[in-house]
Amino acid sequence: MRFMMIVKATRHSEAGVNHSGRLLEAMNACCEDMSKAGVLLAAEWLCPSSKGIRLTYPVAGGKPNVLAGPFEEIDGLVAG
Repeated sequence: MRFMMIVKATRHSEAGVNHSGRLLEAMNACCEDMSKAGVLLAAEWLCPSSKGIRLTYPVAGGKPNVLAGPFEEIDGLVAG
């Protein structure tokens, strides 16, 4: 079984500011435990939406619509 740890995006994560405090400590402890157990496959950070694109595909086929970031609404974005 595989798991992905994600964190909801915030204005800080979209600005490229790294997590800090208890959240970072908890994430690091989790990664360290998984690494010691030999089950950690990867531990990369996600980039802000300014470096991303959003693809939408028409229902009836055709060419996809490509929208480059950054994206104003952060409610549906993930970080971490």
